[in-house]
Amino acid sequence: MKSLAIIGVLLCCMTAKAQITKERPMRKEIGRFSILSGLHQPILLKGGNIAVNYVTKKNIYLEASFGIGLDYTALLSSEDEFKYSSVKSPFSYGFGIGYFWKGLSVALEPKATIFEITDNKGKEETYTTFSVGLGTYYNISLWKGFFLQPSLKYWPKVGSTLEGDGVEMQNITGEKFTHEARTPGNNGLIYGVSLGWNF
Repeated sequence: MKSLAIIGVLLCCMTAKAQITKERPMRKEIGRFSILSGLHQPILLKGGNIAVNYVTKKNIYLEASFGIGLDYTALLSSEDEFKYSSVKSPFSYGFGIGYFWKGLSVALEPKATIFEITDNKGKEETYTTFSVGLGTYYNISLWKGFFLQPSLKYWPKVGSTLEGDGVEMQNITGEKFTHEARTPGNNGLIYGVSLGWNF
């Protein structure tokens, strides 16, 4: 929670600076590639994220993104801690296509997320969840092509490689339960902040 507060304060400070100085930079994204890295993944999930974006001269927004080595174990609810000793995503990937307008992008995004789940009796299951949803992004210019990009995404699950979308596992007391293929984020809702550079 402290990490999210720090990211929120940083974002507010940058926004306030732009308003105070009344800077109105020209959109540097049009016709250029951007590379971004998430700020919250290393702090909260002990992993990383990288994305590449391109905005055409007709304001079409194109993106590809990849998540690496994400660990959700520390963020599990008490109910999930009773069931799982480890929840990780070693790799995720996807792309998006949408529209860019004055720094705001909205994109349709198909994604695939590989999960490694270990129950409290040591059984491990690896599978891929598929999702299709929307991502919204806003670019806040900082300095010489650098920018912050807060984002809000909703990626509902549409399928998985688990047969029947579930597998039998055991909780800490040895009681059996059916693990259903996970949905990315908090039931598909994902938010964060990335640092980007236009080149």
